[in-house]
Amino acid sequence: MAWSTFFGVVIGAYAIYYVLNFLYDLFFSRKQKAPAQSGVHYNMRELMGEEEGPEEVAAEPEEEPAAVYPAERKVAAEPALRVEGQGIPLEDFLKDAKSYSKSIF
Repeated sequence: MAWSTFFGVVIGAYAIYYVLNFLYDLFFSRKQKAPAQSGVHYNMRELMGEEEGPEEVAAEPEEEPAAVYPAERKVAAEPALRVEGQGIPLEDFLKDAKSYSKSIF
């Protein structure tokens, strides 16, 4: 059997299944009625009468940011890898990779 015939039969079987499933749901399934009290219903006329006006808020004093003194600043630690320019030196990377992989192989 050729692959095209196989895929044609499989796709045809799926198409027939889904068409029959669609027709069954369309004609023979029982229609479910939505419950009468599902969700919250609002009447817009009632809501329009309850509109609240804007309120004025007194301006609150703004807090000043805490002063940071140079002695209290934390100095970031130096990175563990030696970086030259824009990347890791290739020779050092390969040397470290060989030393780490000796225990594996």
